[in-house]
Amino acid sequence: MENLDKTFFQFPLCLLTISKDRDEIINNIISYCVCEKALSYKYDVNNISEFGYDEDTIQKKFYDYDFNNPLHNKILKAANFFTITLGSIGRNIKTHEKVSKFISNFEFRNGKDSFAAIGKNLAFECRDKGFNFEHFKILCAINSIVGKRKKFVRITYSRIKYAMHGYRSKVIYEKEKANVDLLSDKQLKHRIDFLNAKKFYSKFTYARRQIYFSTRINSDEELREAVKKSKLFWAKKKMQLEDNTATNEIKKEMLRLKEEAKLLTLEHQTLIRSQKENKKLELLRFGKAVGN
Repeated sequence: MENLDKTFFQFPLCLLTISKDRDEIINNIISYCVCEKALSYKYDVNNISEFGYDEDTIQKKFYDYDFNNPLHNKILKAANFFTITLGSIGRNIKTHEKVSKFISNFEFRNGKDSFAAIGKNLAFECRDKGFNFEHFKILCAINSIVGKRKKFVRITYSRIKYAMHGYRSKVIYEKEKANVDLLSDKQLKHRIDFLNAKKFYSKFTYARRQIYFSTRINSDEELREAVKKSKLFWAKKKMQLEDNTATNEIKKEMLRLKEEAKLLTLEHQTLIRSQKENKKLELLRFGKAVGN
């Protein structure tokens, strides 16, 4: 979609529940994603000059930089990947530790969480009050449900209402005893239509009640055609399955009738043989009777 960034922050959906403060939520997401990216590097980073630093300037930039800590260089590399400037290496590590513990406890209670994704630039724009935080959370919710692999997904308003607050289901929302103001269907529809008009995703409503979303298909028209094609494909599959089922039932019935006919033929042949044997016995008895 044209309004999505090329670089994304990806994080467990439950991070939207870590605080009620917008800035704290977004800063936690940023620190978590930067450190997770750093931890994903398998090899040590030895050359910091490619990130614009040398040994003299690095300590002026980061008062808490530790040359003996391999993770610090990896964090520089991760920040370079996201094209962001960090204020403190140590603070990001501490935030990551706190957030990781929060995620671990949440998943211990509720199982593996869904992953949300949001454009890097949009996250900073929202933190700097240039983008509506409620819209930010709705986008996180939809992206967490659509995922990275699916072309489009049918999503209910109810599911978005809970996901935008960090709960992937109503069951988890109630289990966590969350105290948030849920949007009405009308309020949510207004916001979803606004974001759709801004081309953050494609949307298509089928039969006035089934709403499909896509972050990979470029327009509502293309999404409509994709949904149509999918429904026709599965309708044909269903018809073929029904035809195959009916054909198999007919074949079974014909086989049963054939077996019955074969059984009747055997019974008939047995009866005829029995009658012939009886007739022979009668003739033998009759012959003996005449001879006497």
